[in-house]
Amino acid sequence: MTPIFRLKISRESITFYFISFALILALWFLIFWRTGLLTSGFRYLINDHLMITMAHDLGQKGFLSTVRDWIVFDHSIGRFQPFYYIQAITITQLFGINPTFWLSYVCLLAGLSSFFLFSFARLYGMPTLVAVIFVGIIFIGPQATMWALPSNPQVIGMTFLSATLLLAALNAESRKQRIVLDITFILLTALASLSKESFILFIPALLVIKVLLESEHKQITLYQAIMQNKSVIALLLSLMGVELAFILSSVGTDRMGYAGVDQNTFDFEKILSTIGTITKVTHLEVVAILAILLVVTIVWRKESFLNISRKLAPTLVISLLIVIPQILLYTKSGIDGIYLIPATVGVALLTCQILTLLQSQAKFVGYFLSALLFVIVLTGLPAVLSTYSQTAIDSKNMNNLFQQAQACTPNNDPILVAVNPRVRYEATLAVKRALNYVYQRNNLILATYGLEKTDFFSDRLQLVEASMSFLNPQGPLEWYDNRSITHFSEKDRISAVIVFDHLDEDFLKSSDNWFIPSNYKHTDFPISFAPARLYCKR
Repeated sequence: MTPIFRLKISRESITFYFISFALILALWFLIFWRTGLLTSGFRYLINDHLMITMAHDLGQKGFLSTVRDWIVFDHSIGRFQPFYYIQAITITQLFGINPTFWLSYVCLLAGLSSFFLFSFARLYGMPTLVAVIFVGIIFIGPQATMWALPSNPQVIGMTFLSATLLLAALNAESRKQRIVLDITFILLTALASLSKESFILFIPALLVIKVLLESEHKQITLYQAIMQNKSVIALLLSLMGVELAFILSSVGTDRMGYAGVDQNTFDFEKILSTIGTITKVTHLEVVAILAILLVVTIVWRKESFLNISRKLAPTLVISLLIVIPQILLYTKSGIDGIYLIPATVGVALLTCQILTLLQSQAKFVGYFLSALLFVIVLTGLPAVLSTYSQTAIDSKNMNNLFQQAQACTPNNDPILVAVNPRVRYEATLAVKRALNYVYQRNNLILATYGLEKTDFFSDRLQLVEASMSFLNPQGPLEWYDNRSITHFSEKDRISAVIVFDHLDEDFLKSSDNWFIPSNYKHTDFPISFAPARLYCKR
């Protein structure tokens, strides 16, 4: 686990890492370009409506007032990710609502994160191929969706976290260099923890990594390494304590629908389910197989179990420090997709450390298993590319939907939006913001369909709606200034109707006293997660 270079590095190392970075960045841009992400536009219905709202707020209020209002909003919805909003508003100030610039920025962050993780793995003592596997386990899978969502907090949080891992592995040649490294390490760790709550829980593992690698590099005891880093440890643990205390006392731990702490957090069945998801995505079962093979190799070579245990135990502890808090955080609703970050880092670290030890004990077996695991990890890449392509198609469909709705209403005629307000809670808001701020259409009416507290009864989406019962179905009406179809008298002026999730039959039944289908032409927009149909008056 001895680091392969310090701040004073050889020309060969500089060349190696420069080429590595260039290849990683080129690969990410190739992926974004070939899948269509770079030119697809914003994915308005999920998260990306935040940027257009921020751009509107910046134009109305200025930078500081916008930052203040969004941080207050963050607290009001039970979240604690203030730096994410500061960063997003800053980038919006620079890029505006140009989606190509935004996606290029995210692509750059993906490249930087991958390079930082690769470099950290090399400094941790992993061979080049194993370091590549390390990055692959972390990012290849459902969690890769994060890079297709420029407005997602995981994007900036993971970039900072990757950088802090690299900084934790670097060793300074002088006291001045050490001070610079430590200050940067503390700053980036703080920014990562202020970008998304799950990264706060990563701080203890980061500190253990820093202490462990310093102990290994300088050939000093762990106690001596702890004492040399006591200021960094004290500051970051204090920061973690303050953040958690603020969340517990002011923000709350059970206000999010998909994460947090409540009565389900320690439900054994839910914990097992969460572990099962992580196992499937990160090939965790491979860890067990590799561990068995490592034991067999030790027995065959008559090596000391104690010696190997000493090499593996620290990584096992670090991995548990990473994974267990994330399991508890997401047990409430289950862990999947982008929320697998940063738990995948812990699994990747343990897997790749065992591979590294196998290579050191039996080179042929180690190389063969590394190649095999590399292939296994790569089998997940086609699904990622398919997801990116579908995301690009969805984004184009969303933009086309709004463009055609705009074309249908040249005089800012009324546009009716027909939705199940629980199933399309966020999308209902996104439609309004996109049409208001990007397409200059602000004459919107809402028609809601669902099991309760809606304009019209509909059980068409009852199973999905039941899983979102924690949402208030009357909430979206406030976003539409309480302009409900049931109180709108000038229905004959409605020039466009957007119907989500195949609610056409329910819509037609509830509007047969004013809506004449033959007077409208319809166009379908097959958005994968929220199919829509636009009725445009002829």
